[in-house]
Amino acid sequence: MGAHAGAGTSAPIKDGEQTTTPPVHETCAEQAAELWPHLLRGAVAARVREVVQWGVRGTLHFPAAALDAVPAIRGVQVAYGEPDIARILADQAVAELRGVTPVVLRPGAGAR
Repeated sequence: MGAHAGAGTSAPIKDGEQTTTPPVHETCAEQAAELWPHLLRGAVAARVREVVQWGVRGTLHFPAAALDAVPAIRGVQVAYGEPDIARILADQAVAELRGVTPVVLRPGAGAR
């Protein structure tokens, strides 16, 4: 089960989507929905076959020589292996979801 990066939008999770929210085991998602039904409002869920560590999200800093009005940009995602990875102060890991099948969570009934 995975949470959507745009939580609250009710848009389906797509294959290849990147997220900073780690997937949750199906049983744990069902239990959370039973204990806290408000979590289902605007929620989306999916079965995910594979989760691949893609990169990081954080604040991208610029070299001193390139400073002008904006010395840093927040909320940037950078893939591992990209040159900018050396200039980012990461605050979250980013994973890519593969083999995605959208499901509907129903408390006590399991994902369908």
